[in-house]
Amino acid sequence: MTYLFTVIDRFTRWPEAVPLPDAQASTCATALLHHWVARFGVPEDIASDRGRQFTSALWTQLNSLLGINANTTTAYHPQANGMVERLHRQLKASLKARTTSSNWFDELPMVLLGIRSSWRVNPGCSPAELVYGSTLRILGEFLQPHDARTVEPDLPFLRHLQQTMRSVQPPTPQFHGQPSVYVPANLAPAKFVYVRKDSHKHPLQRPYDGPYFVLNKSDKFFTVDIKGRPETISIDRLKAAFVTQLTTAGDTDRPPEPPSAEPQANSSPQPFLPTSSPSMDNLVTKTRSGRSIRLPSRFR
Repeated sequence: MTYLFTVIDRFTRWPEAVPLPDAQASTCATALLHHWVARFGVPEDIASDRGRQFTSALWTQLNSLLGINANTTTAYHPQANGMVERLHRQLKASLKARTTSSNWFDELPMVLLGIRSSWRVNPGCSPAELVYGSTLRILGEFLQPHDARTVEPDLPFLRHLQQTMRSVQPPTPQFHGQPSVYVPANLAPAKFVYVRKDSHKHPLQRPYDGPYFVLNKSDKFFTVDIKGRPETISIDRLKAAFVTQLTTAGDTDRPPEPPSAEPQANSSPQPFLPTSSPSMDNLVTKTRSGRSIRLPSRFR
């Protein structure tokens, strides 16, 4: 196994990590059906990155068949899907602490058990409590006292569980850093922008592409016309462009065409009418040495 298909619920913070042999669209679709839909039902919305497996025709047809509203983040902007990216950091740190590079697959279930049973500050409980209604029995609780009581699954308990789940509200997001982000003053009124190229660049490749025409603006994202197709891009990758000559949207990266020398369709050739002008011989005076002198008009 080489890849991990990770899913996390935004409300309960319940994580799933499925080992995969490859990252094909069919493999990811099977993992979603067998390990999430079969256990928890069909989700209403799915947010993912813009990988090829999540923008393929198979993935789109699967979402349409199940009635899922699929959303993709902007390119090279992992902050838009920060919850699952934070899960990746926690998974990597836990696997590094318990395993080597060869046996991570065997330690993954116990790592997931620890993440699901850990107490969270925002909801005030663990993800397992929100999913199952009670805490999970982990390794330290295998030996219980003899007088411990077990809760019988009677009808009053189920009603109490339903009322408790209805009273739980989604946790409000917390800003761990400064909420204000520096935005250049010339970016908001800009009509053309440069887009930073965050993919692999050659040594002599320019860091920005463009300029491109701006179609729509928001506080965090711009919709830019790139080669005739609208693309939503984060402002972190944009820089204002000052274009001297306005051209058609999507064609700003091409130089302006030279003016055509052909006559217009509604123009007709005009006859040349010579105008009366004084003879050039009368305006030129020659000296004795043969030098030609052209006097100014006020001395003629």
